[in-house]
Amino acid sequence: MVPGPAGGWLSACSLSGPASPSPPPPAPRRGEPAPPPPSLHEQRDVLREHFGLAVALHGEDLAGRSMRKFAIKYARLHPEPLTVRDAFVAVKVNADWQAVLGRFYAVDGPGRDPSTDVDETADCAESA
Repeated sequence: MVPGPAGGWLSACSLSGPASPSPPPPAPRRGEPAPPPPSLHEQRDVLREHFGLAVALHGEDLAGRSMRKFAIKYARLHPEPLTVRDAFVAVKVNADWQAVLGRFYAVDGPGRDPSTDVDETADCAESA
């Protein structure tokens, strides 16, 4: 808050001008079908870019380790999610990362929709 006219107070929001419009809700909430999952080449391109940004920010050693957690999430979109996840878990350096991309993302194909996956950690207490 900052002092305003006539002894009142203004918030930082009121100083920045009108609020920008919110983005539209996702397609399913608008009653439209969800877009298809990204193709394998689209996934590969994002994985490469994400790893490159992590290397630029943290260096190769830390990027290789820190990107594993993200790669596990990305693997859910691959047609072989568990195999790809396990391959990413073993990644330590850029060469390992590139080897996984070369092995599992070289041939383009459709991605998979992970929305029907069973969350094995949800509501464990309910079954007891």
